[in-house]
Amino acid sequence: HSKAGTVETIAPNQIKVDPKRFQYKIIGAETKTGEVGSLSGVKTFNPDLAGLIQVWQDPADGKTYVVNGHNRLALANKLGADEVTVRYLNVKDAAEARAVGALTNIAEGRGDALDAAKFFRDTKLNKEDLDRKGIPIREKIATDGLALASLEPSLFNKTVQGDLKIERAAIIGGSGLDH
Repeated sequence: HSKAGTVETIAPNQIKVDPKRFQYKIIGAETKTGEVGSLSGVKTFNPDLAGLIQVWQDPADGKTYVVNGHNRLALANKLGADEVTVRYLNVKDAAEARAVGALTNIAEGRGDALDAAKFFRDTKLNKEDLDRKGIPIREKIATDGLALASLEPSLFNKTVQGDLKIERAAIIGGSGLDH
């Protein structure tokens, strides 16, 4: 944990990828790189636009893993960038690292409402928790995600499977009605 809380530039090939453990976006968790295609077609890696990639150094193996920035890391590797700027998360374990990455995505309005809902269901976080963490609830992904997270399980599953439109499911979930 010697690097926890620091910002550094490192070679992108020094960062390991484990999307099943860290990727917040449901679709990206099933890919090898964690990519969701949001940067497909980009031909130049511009470090000024790449921002910080959130990483976590796992004490179990000493390796650095991408937590938030799977698409930017994949692009940097594909285009042969010499270095990327990373922030080493100051967290106790992989679950907390994933939560920080997910909350960053939600705060920035990334991913979709189902990604947010799955995260809220997994962590049991609610609106008050988000307020305490400084996550803006004005982001539609956060408000719809919280609404979807409160759905009765069979309705949530219908939404995930595409049998119930997200917009309609969010209205039902946000209605305050009991199951």
